[in-house]
Amino acid sequence: MAFRRIEARKDFELPTFIDIIFLLLIFFLLTYSPVPPKVGQSTLELNLPEAAGTAKVNQNEKLETMMIEIMPVNKEKPEMGLQVSVLLPFENYDMEKAGAVAYKDAKKFAKTYQREDVLPTEYVTLGKSEFMNLPAVKLINDQLDRYVQEKFRIAKLTNRIEIRADRSVSFRIINFIIEKCSSYEDLIPSLVFRTMFRQE
Repeated sequence: MAFRRIEARKDFELPTFIDIIFLLLIFFLLTYSPVPPKVGQSTLELNLPEAAGTAKVNQNEKLETMMIEIMPVNKEKPEMGLQVSVLLPFENYDMEKAGAVAYKDAKKFAKTYQREDVLPTEYVTLGKSEFMNLPAVKLINDQLDRYVQEKFRIAKLTNRIEIRADRSVSFRIINFIIEKCSSYEDLIPSLVFRTMFRQE
């Protein structure tokens, strides 16, 4: 016995059609602009979140805390060692004139006040006592002690030290800085790591 398929024909549903019309109307009202937008400008001003961690660091940024910068003296000649610079947000620890300075000015101050030294390439293979006696390591050690004594007398979440290093830098010097900062316990609750970025 053959079964007969009975299909019920659907009628036109007006409420659904009206909903679609209203949605399209709202869309066109929001996106319509009588003046064409400029290149790169959106017609809708939306307050969207930004990923702060992926932003490149500008060389003219303001320093608000101590930064230890480690980079090759010459990238084409790695045997020349690493340039270690201790950059501070104010000149010569003058607390009365304390305030943020531009990165380029901090670099000048580091050279003027002998807060730069070269870390030889063999530092990776040296014993602990020889490593600790290297002038660049002593510089980091002494400057951290002095900075913490003058700026971080009270434990606060805003106390931090920044490290900016080239990706070719060995972990031994980074590990030394981490261990040194951890010896201050709560006085330095955070370290900020940055990779090198140079504007052409």
